[in-house]
Amino acid sequence: MKSGVGPEAVVAVEKWANDLKVEVNRLKVKYLDLCVEEDPFVDRSEDTNVQMESNQPFDDIVPPKG
Repeated sequence: MKSGVGPEAVVAVEKWANDLKVEVNRLKVKYLDLCVEEDPFVDRSEDTNVQMESNQPFDDIVPPKG
């Protein structure tokens, strides 16, 4: 965290993280058969033999309507 950040900011981040955990748990109960990946962008061991770039460029261009 940046130096000089007040305790209010720390409390806000901790509340946000707690709310996120509560929501994830609520969704896991509601959708029991749903498989939730915690972080789909993390490098995983099963990907070590696959040739690919670690960082992919992001293309946010909206295609023209045809």
